[in-house]
Amino acid sequence: MTEKKNEAEQSGAAVPCDAAPTDSAVAEGAAPCGSAVAGGAAPTDSAIPGDPTPDSGFTAPAEPAAEPAAAAESAPAEAGAEVGSTSHAEPILPQLEIGGSDLVPLTHVTELAYSGAPEGSGVVLHVNGEQQNTPSELLRLGVLLKPQVPMRQLVAVEPVAAMALLTAFEDAGVQADRIGIGWPHDIVLSEDNRLVATLSTKAGFNDGMFVSLAIDVQADVLAELLDEVGEAEATAAAADSVAVTATDTVANLAAADTAADTAIDDPNAIAAGRGATSVLVPTLAVAIQKRVVQAMRDWETQAKSSNAAAGPWAPFLPAYFDRVPLLGQAVNVCYPNGRVYARGIFVGIDIWGRATVRTRRAGDIEFPAQQFVIRPQSY
Repeated sequence: MTEKKNEAEQSGAAVPCDAAPTDSAVAEGAAPCGSAVAGGAAPTDSAIPGDPTPDSGFTAPAEPAAEPAAAAESAPAEAGAEVGSTSHAEPILPQLEIGGSDLVPLTHVTELAYSGAPEGSGVVLHVNGEQQNTPSELLRLGVLLKPQVPMRQLVAVEPVAAMALLTAFEDAGVQADRIGIGWPHDIVLSEDNRLVATLSTKAGFNDGMFVSLAIDVQADVLAELLDEVGEAEATAAAADSVAVTATDTVANLAAADTAADTAIDDPNAIAAGRGATSVLVPTLAVAIQKRVVQAMRDWETQAKSSNAAAGPWAPFLPAYFDRVPLLGQAVNVCYPNGRVYARGIFVGIDIWGRATVRTRRAGDIEFPAQQFVIRPQSY
């Protein structure tokens, strides 16, 4: 797997998006992309894959404005740190609230932002399968972020958070080769692309820009991953951790915060199930909270350095590349609703996060992360 480079990237200029894909990019009658299409219905004529009409849902992305080239100077020492890793002292953050199962983390965190809450404020809650009419159980987390970067670079917040989430799961004992990133910012199982976690964001302004980040972790899939560690206690703790409810006290969160500090220093701490199992979910949530906030601060430092002038993904793109299992494989490019737009080989990602897919008829086509997702053709 090699990174996609072009003259604009080498010169440090922003990379304009290619023209919208033509209808030759897609095989006729492309099937829906997995279970995301309700009932497995085939696409309608108004949304024929590859037809960039107003009804198709595709809008050519605006060309990002170029930034002036930064003066040649050495970047700060922190700029060399990998996004998602800990390069500074651990941030001191507000305690997470525990919410009821009907609370919407993205909405709640946005309300916290408008009330003047500090960075790192957030909420954690559990939703079981019966409550959401599905067999899955979710650990839901919302975190308030305040990255000090130009607005045009906020498109990288979600992939930065995804890299930090991978690190938090590995802190918990998950094997690194078992999980990866489903472009642009889902956490998936490397072997079959099953979802482990999804991320969503909402930006706003209140005495400065802020981003509300929501993370949904599939508790049952995470339990399977921890089971592979070979720790019986960890398996039971991960499976039972969803018992946390809205009646949990702030004292539990304080205990979880202490346990999370230990977990970050000792990668086996969470997997070993130390402490009461009722504390494990908030413990993992606090570990995620710290990893995400620290990753944002590292990325902010890198984004302000001269080597990030080309695009917001530039500081972490090499590390991100290594965590995308579908690179080099046959994929479907899908609308968010699951409908297939194009098929081809996933060959690259540029410094604005656009995925390049090599199609049989139209050659290489770039797809913006804000409008598409990529799934394996067997999905």
